[in-house]
Amino acid sequence: MRRMLAVLAFTATAMLSGTADAGTLVVGGDFTPTFSLNAFDAGDAGNRLFYDRLRGGAMRVVISQRTFSTFANENLVRFFGETPGVQVVQTPGDITADVLAGAGLLVLQFRSDAFAGDEMTAIDRYVRAGGNLLLVGEASSLNTTFPGPAFTEGMQANAAANGLLAGLNSSIRIVNDDVGCCGTLVANGAQIGNDPLTAGIASFRYGYATSVSGGTALFFAPDANGVLKPFFAAETLDAIAVVPEPATWAMMIAGVGLVGGAARRRRATLAMT
Repeated sequence: MRRMLAVLAFTATAMLSGTADAGTLVVGGDFTPTFSLNAFDAGDAGNRLFYDRLRGGAMRVVISQRTFSTFANENLVRFFGETPGVQVVQTPGDITADVLAGAGLLVLQFRSDAFAGDEMTAIDRYVRAGGNLLLVGEASSLNTTFPGPAFTEGMQANAAANGLLAGLNSSIRIVNDDVGCCGTLVANGAQIGNDPLTAGIASFRYGYATSVSGGTALFFAPDANGVLKPFFAAETLDAIAVVPEPATWAMMIAGVGLVGGAARRRRATLAMT
């Protein structure tokens, strides 16, 4: 009987105190690496391997269309759609729990407006419950329209990204400077960080970018003085506690009932003898 009670107590503790594996947050300062995912730019193997690792086997990818440039997403839509069975969902509205249901990767690139509080809550819960997030800003001086506003689209997108990062309690921030100017550049050697996301990658194509701080640096680009600064970084947020499903509660309560019934029968048997 003591053994049965001990097993039940252990099971109940595991059910009530378990946590989910948190997902990976990747922050970038440049969306042009997506240009090298297909025939448009020869389909660089390093870029393809990196973005495939970000997907991490997920069969549902959600890509936000709230961006200054829909072109930023077109290459990712085609790339992820090449894998049989992968569902790529483009959403123009707010990021909600319903939108994220079943998703393994959320892509937010060059965001054109600030994240609402409800969006931050949904994204925070999604990542801490195991979903991967790719959040990308841009070079601080970048505008897609000319003449552009003084507070550039790059600055606006970076401010929106940093607002979300603060809401997620992430250590990563987009710095709002310009690195890697200009044209198509290639990161290799010391410009590639040591991380499972970059393992085996010999080269990574990119363009005009802004640097990032915090997290684990993935790729580096030179500033105007030749100093290498990270423009992609990764971080794993703290996981959230798993709340038992109603069926789990029912099973646990039924177990308590069975143990209680067995104890009563044992006492009755002892009384008769």
